[in-house]
Amino acid sequence: MEKNRYGHILTENFQEAVGAWIKNYSNNIAIIEGERKITYRELGNLIIRCRKFFFEQGVKKGDNIAVHMGNHSEFIMVFLSLVTMGAVPILILSAQKKNEVRGIVRVATPKLYIYDAAVSVLGSLVAEGNKELKGIEKTIFTSMLESSEVEKTKEETYKEQIVPEDLALLLLSGGTTGIPKLIPRTHGDYLYNVKRITERLKLTQESVFLSVLPMAHNFALGNPGILGTLCSGGTVVICNDIAAMEIFSLIEETKVTFTAFVPSILKMCLEYRILDDGDDISSLQQVLVGGAMLPEETARQVDLVLGGKLIQVFGTAEGLICTNSMDDSYETRVSCQGQPISEYDEIKIIDNDGKEVAQGEIGELIVKGPYTIQEYYRLLDNDKYFNEEGFYLSGDKVRKLEDGNLKVVGRVKEQINRAGEKIMPSELEELIIKHPDIMDCAVIGIEDEMLGNKICVYAVARKNISLLDIRKHLEEAGIAMFKLPDVLRLVKRIPVTAMKKVDKEALRILEKEHYE
Repeated sequence: MEKNRYGHILTENFQEAVGAWIKNYSNNIAIIEGERKITYRELGNLIIRCRKFFFEQGVKKGDNIAVHMGNHSEFIMVFLSLVTMGAVPILILSAQKKNEVRGIVRVATPKLYIYDAAVSVLGSLVAEGNKELKGIEKTIFTSMLESSEVEKTKEETYKEQIVPEDLALLLLSGGTTGIPKLIPRTHGDYLYNVKRITERLKLTQESVFLSVLPMAHNFALGNPGILGTLCSGGTVVICNDIAAMEIFSLIEETKVTFTAFVPSILKMCLEYRILDDGDDISSLQQVLVGGAMLPEETARQVDLVLGGKLIQVFGTAEGLICTNSMDDSYETRVSCQGQPISEYDEIKIIDNDGKEVAQGEIGELIVKGPYTIQEYYRLLDNDKYFNEEGFYLSGDKVRKLEDGNLKVVGRVKEQINRAGEKIMPSELEELIIKHPDIMDCAVIGIEDEMLGNKICVYAVARKNISLLDIRKHLEEAGIAMFKLPDVLRLVKRIPVTAMKKVDKEALRILEKEHYE
C-alpha cells in the first residue's frame, strides 16, 4: 500500500504508547471531572480493569465495538481499554439517533454496543433486541463496568501483539446527510497525527485541556484534544454542560491553558464574556477553533476578549490537519487556517477539470500523506472520493497564500451557481454578520427555473429587517451585484448539527417544506 512509504515515521501503537504515558507521568493528574481527580497511575489501573471486563465478554483483537457515549471520564477509559487490547472502537456521537446508528451497525457489524446514560433510550432499544439494530451480540451499559466482579489485578496474560498498521478506530465522516461514512485510522497514523499537532502547539505536562466538544469527534479526541494532552502528561478537564457559565467557571477553577470550540460555541462564549468578565481566565493560553468556517469578524475578538491566542484548526477526520502556530502573527491567525502539521503532507488545489490552479487562486483541496486514509471502510463507491493518484478529494474550497498558509473559503457543494456566476456562501456570511441588526446567518442556494439558483439568506435579527436592508449593506461593503441575495428568511435560530456546525441541509429541507 501507499502508506508503506511512511513506515519509518508510523512506528507507534496504542498499547505501547498508553503504557509509556502512564509510566512517565504516573503521579500527574490525568483527568478532572467534577470533584473527581484521576492520576495517570489510577487511569492505568482503571484501563486494566476495563480491559479485563471486555476480555471476559469475548472481545479480542480486531473486533469492532460500537461506543455511543457522552462526555464523561468513562469514555476515555473505554476508548483506551479497547485500543490497547487491539479492539476497534466505532466512535458514535451521543447526538446521533437510531437511523444513523442503524446504518453504522449495518456496515461495521460491531460485536458489542457500549452506551451510557446520555443515550440510554437508544441503548435500551438495542438491549431489548430491536429488530432494526439486530446483529449485535451484547450491549453494555457503562454502569456494568463499575459493578462488575472482575478481579483487580495489574497482571494480564491475554495481550495480543499490536503493530502500527493495525486498524485502531473508526471515526465517522462529518457529512450532514445520510448515513456517516466510516473512516479507518490505524494505530500508526493516528498517533503520528496526534504527536505532530501536539508538537505544533507546544503542549507540555503543564497543559490543561478543557474538553467541551463531543469526545467522539476527531477534533476533541486527537487534534490535539484528549490524546494530545495525555501524551504530553497534561490534564484533561471534562465539561459536562456546554454552557458559557460552566465553561468559564471550569477555566478559573482548574487553570485551563487551552480549549477547543466550534464557531457557534465560541460566539456564545464571546457574547457571555463581554457581558460578564468576573471569572479569572488568565491561565488560558490558546483557544482552538475549527469544525466550521470562522468569520474573520469573530476571529478578531478572541485574543482581546478571552486573553488566549486564537489558533485556527482546519482538517478532516480522513486525515490532513492544518493549524496556525503560537509564533504566527495576530493578522495571520485571524485571517487563515495555517499550514499542514507534517512535512510529508502532499496537497494540491485543483479546478473543476482536475488541473492545479495558479498560486492564490481558489480551487478544491486534494491531499494524501502518512495519516490520510486511502479508502473508506467497507464502502463500495470509494472512487468518488479518491483520484487515480491516491489523493483524497476533500470537497473544501481553499486558496494558498503567498506565505504558504491555507485560507478556507467554503465547500465545493455549497457553491451557488446563479446564472452562471459562482458565489461562495462564506463570503456573503462574513459580510452579513457585520450588519448591526444581524445576530446570526447562513446562506444557501435555492433552485430557480430561470437563474438555476437564487441566493437565499437565513438570518436571526435583533429587529425586523428587510432584504433591501441586507442588499444595501452588502453594496456598501463593495460586493458585486451578481452576489446580492435574492431572498431573505428571518428565523428564530439557525439549525446546527450534532457537532454544532450550521446544518445547511436542514435549511434546504425547511425551504422545500415551508416556502416552495
